[in-house]
Amino acid sequence: MVYGILIHSAENSQKLFLSNFYTPEGNDAQKKARQQAVMRRILDEHFFQIQCASDSSRPPVRSHGHLEEWSPRFQERRHSQQAADITEGIVRFPASPLFRVGKVAVWKQVENIVFIVICDSLENLALANNFLILLINTVFENLKSFGVSGGCLETELMHRPDELLAILHSLLPAGILTFSNLAHAKFSVSQAQELLSQKP
Repeated sequence: MVYGILIHSAENSQKLFLSNFYTPEGNDAQKKARQQAVMRRILDEHFFQIQCASDSSRPPVRSHGHLEEWSPRFQERRHSQQAADITEGIVRFPASPLFRVGKVAVWKQVENIVFIVICDSLENLALANNFLILLINTVFENLKSFGVSGGCLETELMHRPDELLAILHSLLPAGILTFSNLAHAKFSVSQAQELLSQKP
């Protein structure tokens, strides 16, 4: 079962667009401290990946001058520059005062927005990753239908919490991850769009 979902800015941990927890523990008095701890840890990982990508973009040191040495390094450098645009990862949170039982967070950063799914440690991480991809695609498709692009994404997410919750309700009913093949994913997306079209 999914423990919680967080969507926030990749620039800092103060811009939170959506926070939804599915358990009583997630919604207790320590909710804000838990959110901040998760967001800070994910941002640390995000900035670490960006730093590693920028460090590897330095020109390679030439030792023997063989073409074989230059070619793989050039490919790695080009790949690392592309990787800086989208960062992702899996982070473990051990049992602590914030988490009675250890949790795992699967996260992706796309266009300066971080999407996080916090799961129980025994949850199927492939399902969590697939759900996250589906959620990101659905959110961005919904925003594009309103003509939103570029730097306006964060502003639009701040002003559309109901739509985010409707998408989340359709794609993750009661916080339970389900296997999604292409047909089921399209059905879930159509449900989300139907809910959004009913909004006055």
